[in-house]
Amino acid sequence: MTVDRVQLPEFRLLTWRDVDPATRPEFDPAGVAKLVRSLPPAAEVPPAETDWRLADFWRDRMTAALVERLGTWAVGWQHTVVMEDYPGRGVIPIWWDVELTITTPAETLDRLAQALVAWHELTVELATDARGRFAAAAPVTTDSTGDPAAWRAVKAPGISRFNPAHFTRSVPHPASLNWADVDPRERDFDPATVAAVAAGLVTAENLPAQDTDWRLRDLWLDSVSIGLTQRYGLWAVGWRWSVGEGDLDGGPVGNWCCFPHSVTTPDETAVVVAAALIEWRDWLQDTAERFYRFLPLTGEDLDGWERAVAHLVTAVGDRTQYESAWYRCCTTVLGWFLDAAGIAPDEHEKLLEHAIGGRFASWSEPDRKLVASVAERLAGQVAVPDQLTTWQRVREQVPWRDVVPHLRTPIRALRDGFAAHATVGDDQRRQSLLLAAYDEVRCTAANGVSPTPDMTARWNAMLRGIPSVSFRQGPAFAKNGRDRYGLHADTQQRYESCLSEAADLTVPVAARAARAYLDVAFFHPYDDGNARLGGLVMHFVLLRAGVELDEAHPIVTTVRRADDQEGAAGLARLVHGIATATHRRWLRSASSDRQPTSHELRYR
Repeated sequence: MTVDRVQLPEFRLLTWRDVDPATRPEFDPAGVAKLVRSLPPAAEVPPAETDWRLADFWRDRMTAALVERLGTWAVGWQHTVVMEDYPGRGVIPIWWDVELTITTPAETLDRLAQALVAWHELTVELATDARGRFAAAAPVTTDSTGDPAAWRAVKAPGISRFNPAHFTRSVPHPASLNWADVDPRERDFDPATVAAVAAGLVTAENLPAQDTDWRLRDLWLDSVSIGLTQRYGLWAVGWRWSVGEGDLDGGPVGNWCCFPHSVTTPDETAVVVAAALIEWRDWLQDTAERFYRFLPLTGEDLDGWERAVAHLVTAVGDRTQYESAWYRCCTTVLGWFLDAAGIAPDEHEKLLEHAIGGRFASWSEPDRKLVASVAERLAGQVAVPDQLTTWQRVREQVPWRDVVPHLRTPIRALRDGFAAHATVGDDQRRQSLLLAAYDEVRCTAANGVSPTPDMTARWNAMLRGIPSVSFRQGPAFAKNGRDRYGLHADTQQRYESCLSEAADLTVPVAARAARAYLDVAFFHPYDDGNARLGGLVMHFVLLRAGVELDEAHPIVTTVRRADDQEGAAGLARLVHGIATATHRRWLRSASSDRQPTSHELRYR
């Protein structure tokens, strides 16, 4: 493939005289496909899997051929205009790059021809603004150029965008790696081997000259990274995450800057690459030591979390010299720390955005007050007491056998209290799903079986309207992050054990039902729907014992706390009291010979 650099007119410098369709009356859109295929580069469409940097050389050659054949205006085929609601400026025209995906030669050339025709048609529209899309966005200043208002409108904002997918790289940015990828404790590394490895990757035959096109220099840098990762592991991509405005911007590596400043002779460059890799590894080692100076941290250790976060922010800032984009490295390290601390990866972005929120800036060292604020915010989100651990302690302290007396069963209800509660609100789909799950609960209870995790998983899936669910794989959060439910090695086993205790007949049924409700609430076994599931499990325990309730709302709508021993006992008393009142109302109805309504007989 030809990789000679091609000089093209700069699109942003085009004037109306360059693109005015009135200057090309002979242009025939119907003949563009044939024209494109006749250009010499059309015979050299690169393969579909070609790296975008190499494919760009072919696009440049095709563009140069179009400009030579049609004129300067043709350089614009790679651009289009979209009207977008831009923050702070309203609806304005935004320039977007046209993505020309390389597939088969025929398809690729057809799409290029279509893009050229679309660009021509856009200039025709700009000449008159026939659709009225652009003129309103034109500058209000007096125009002396005579250019169409629509052209002035699309040129004025000067904002352009591109599709990031076009620039997909085979080598990831080190900031995209997780802690498991870079943790130096998990892999051996011998610094004495690096010099020879680097020398094999940097040779006179493959080292580009300084005046080589940036795309070829970039490919060479990637080839070095690939060679290092193949030898040492994925962590090695960070060798060029340089301090300041270098290759990757804002990193901790001082031995490497960028191609123009770090590449000289092959031998000298190999030495610099080796030094950069060793420096990167040493920094990872230092970072790990800092992590485990604080870890493990419990969910209750607010001060420990604050000290750790403040220390890491300062350490990263000092290493990166608070240069350009230093905050990206800082955010990465804090994410790694959350990873090492066992915080679920899908929580990291939300936690860090809440803590930092754009308050760090390039070339600016944050003052102590700001660092303390970031540490306090992050710690306040993750150092939340483990509601599950608290509940397991409180659960053992409640005198479940004595808190209420045994009920005389069966107890019948004039109406189904849970069904009435389930139909409150306007979300009919949610209601129907919950009622379907409740039907399943009633049928299962009638069979007299004991509750199991498989049952609760099935009910949870039903009330959420999804095929299946599994026990959560990480800590869970509720109430906007104020409540945390930890995940430990035995959490799932303990959940199963607690469920089985709902069949212990030595404990009054009202107490068993209340305890099972709280078990679901604080084990928080699934990703969603746990509050509704708690109500279902409570009613399963009651129904299995022949107890119906004509009122459920006070039970399932009151907020419960894991540390509230008296509240747990109070819930058992509430369930017992509603069951007793349900029985009284039933007896009173029976003595008056009143016939229950069809609504009251639902689920009977």
